[in-house]
Amino acid sequence: MRETSPTLGFLEWYEGDFSNAQTTNVGDNGCREAESRQNPSNKAHLRIRTNPHRSPLRAAFAIQNDAESRPLIAEANAVPLIAESLYSPAAILQENATATLLNLSIASKEHLMSSHGVLDALSHALRHPATPFAAQCAAATIFSLLSVESFRPIIGHKRDIIFGLVEIVRSPTSAARSIKDSLRALFGVSLYPLNRAQMVELGAVQALFSLVVKDGRVGLIEDATAVIAQVAGCEESWEIFKKALGIEVLMDLLDNATGSSSRTKENAVSALLNLVQCGEKRLRMMLEGKWKLGFLMGLLI
Repeated sequence: MRETSPTLGFLEWYEGDFSNAQTTNVGDNGCREAESRQNPSNKAHLRIRTNPHRSPLRAAFAIQNDAESRPLIAEANAVPLIAESLYSPAAILQENATATLLNLSIASKEHLMSSHGVLDALSHALRHPATPFAAQCAAATIFSLLSVESFRPIIGHKRDIIFGLVEIVRSPTSAARSIKDSLRALFGVSLYPLNRAQMVELGAVQALFSLVVKDGRVGLIEDATAVIAQVAGCEESWEIFKKALGIEVLMDLLDNATGSSSRTKENAVSALLNLVQCGEKRLRMMLEGKWKLGFLMGLLI
C-alpha cells in the first residue's frame, strides 16, 4: 500500500474549550459538591465515587476548572466508569462523559487507550448520541487520540468507529460541528494506509462525495476533499470513485466556475494524482488528454 502525504492545513489538533457547555450540563448538586473539593491543597485527596450517575459529573467539573486534576482522575481509575456513562440514555450523563473523555485525551492519551472499554464506548456514542454535543465530543476525542501515530491502526481496526463517523457525515440531520469533527477523525484514520480499504468498504467515499456535492459550506468541503485525497491512495478506491462519479466531481472542483477555494482545488489535485499513482492508466490518459488544460489551470489559479 502506497503512503500518501497529508496535504492539508486542517490537521490542527483539537483542544476545544468545553467549559461553558460543561458548566451548563453539570447539575446544581454536583456543582456544589465539586466546589467544596476545589481547594488546590486538597488535590491529592481527590476521590471519585463508584456511583455512575455522579462520578462523570464530578470528574467533568474538576477537569473544566483545573487542568492539573486531569492526571489525578486518570490515576484514580475513573476512566472506565466515565466510559460506561456513554451508554446512559440520560443526555446530561452522556454529554458530560464525552466532554470529560475529550479533555482527558489532551493530556492522558495513553491512559485512555489502555483503559478497558473506552473505544467501544466512544463508538456507541458516535452511533447512538443522546445529543449533537455528545456526538461532537466523541468524534473530537477520536480525532485527538489519532494524533498519536501508533494509535491509528488500533482505532482503524474498530469498524464501528469508522461506521459511526461515516454515518455522521452521511446524515442530513447532523450538526455542522459534528460533521467537521467526524471529517477530522476520518482524516486521522486515513493517515494509516491500511485503514483506507476499510473506509472504502464502509461507505466513506459515497458519503464524502455526497457531502461535497450537496453541501455549500466551504470549510466542510475542504475537509471532505482532504479525506478523499487520502482515501484515493488505495487500490480499492478506483471502482467506488467511478460509481460515485468521483472523478467528474474532482475535475469540476478544478473549474474556476465552481468557485472552489484554493485548498479544495489542492485536495482535488492530490486525490487525482493519488489515483494515477495507484496505477489507473485510464485516468492518466483522461488527464493527459481532454482535461489537461483545465487541470493545469486549476493548479495555477
